[in-house]
Amino acid sequence: MGQMNRRFKLAAARASALLLAAFMLFAGCGREPEGKDPVVVTVNGWEASRAEVMLYMLQVQTEFERAAGPGVWEIEDFSGGKTASEVAKQGALDNLVRVKVLNAKARETGLEVPADLASLVERQADDHYSALEPAYRDGNHITRDLVRKVFLEFQLAAIMGESVAAEVQPTQEEIRQRLDRMEAYAQIAGLDQEKLHEDYTLGYLRVGKADGPQARELLEEARIQVEEGASLEEAGEAWFGEEVPYSLGTLEASRLTADPRHLEAFTKAPGEVTRILEDQDGFLFFLVEGIAPGEPDPEIYRRWLDGQTEAAKELLRRETFERIYQEWKLNAQVQVREDLWSGIRIQ
Repeated sequence: MGQMNRRFKLAAARASALLLAAFMLFAGCGREPEGKDPVVVTVNGWEASRAEVMLYMLQVQTEFERAAGPGVWEIEDFSGGKTASEVAKQGALDNLVRVKVLNAKARETGLEVPADLASLVERQADDHYSALEPAYRDGNHITRDLVRKVFLEFQLAAIMGESVAAEVQPTQEEIRQRLDRMEAYAQIAGLDQEKLHEDYTLGYLRVGKADGPQARELLEEARIQVEEGASLEEAGEAWFGEEVPYSLGTLEASRLTADPRHLEAFTKAPGEVTRILEDQDGFLFFLVEGIAPGEPDPEIYRRWLDGQTEAAKELLRRETFERIYQEWKLNAQVQVREDLWSGIRIQ
């Protein structure tokens, strides 16, 4: 039960983070006021109004603009010949259908949002509802109850996914095969102990994700300058300033203790530079400043292998859940009005 509660809380954090970020962009996406908010999507009898679709559209808008900046909506061929707006609309609809299908399955099994999490989610929804301009809320049929409903349904969908995934028990053979397909494992598993434990000194230059695509473009210019022989300090001063902040630092690690997202650095020789990499703190590149022999430690290797095994199990659980969901979606009765997107605009 304790493990399941922790899963619920992790699901709550992920679900809330997506919706809370989306609500910050309410003023950027809207539609013309109407007399009554129509039902535009029905999933297995569960109805969604146009205002509800707007909330999902805002979530996708947030993700697109965070990844590519506000100019993303000017891209005509964003994916498969479709504009960014077309891809975003399909993503919003897919997300809504997913939440509705998972909510229906959760109710069939008697799964609910635990009371303490429900209270937390409702408070978060209320905070963001209150932050909206009253005229905007009223003109777009966005009520406190609707915001709570969307937050809670999003939460229940996340919990349903966690619940299904938790029931999956991969076999040892499945784990072995999944490990072989994991890049971090494949890069390391075949190395001898001497290579595994080499100590790398890595200098890096980093920008935050919130600084937008301009920061990443400048980071690439700085990376090229370092590749041509400049120091990290020189490149940072040359390309960044107060408007676009950056940070410098040094990291010491071995292949077994490094963040898997940084493993490219361990394929480089001293003086060489990586591509731009992404981790939880933003974007960065590494300059290999030195490599020294390390002391083999069976315990470090065991912890690394245990971590990789758990990661493989989690991936297998997620993949199995996704296959189950796709079957549920295939059998779902989904009805979408032809004028679903009428009046909804992205600014």
